[in-house]
Amino acid sequence: YQSGLNYINDTDAGEPSTYEEGIVAPDANTSQQAMQSEMDSIQQNSTWELVELPRRKLLPCKWVFRYKSLSR
Repeated sequence: YQSGLNYINDTDAGEPSTYEEGIVAPDANTSQQAMQSEMDSIQQNSTWELVELPRRKLLPCKWVFRYKSLSR
């Protein structure tokens, strides 16, 4: 570390930041398949169940899109 220098960590690899961006991206079909696979896994593992909306504050939830690169 050197005083006076500013560093940033740029992790944005052009990944969508919202669902809306994800479904119109050039690789939207791949993203859709990955999202469906994740939802299928969640349902098969009984991670959650649908219930009536309670009258209290809920925790927010969002998709996080990350591209994986294959190293050879």
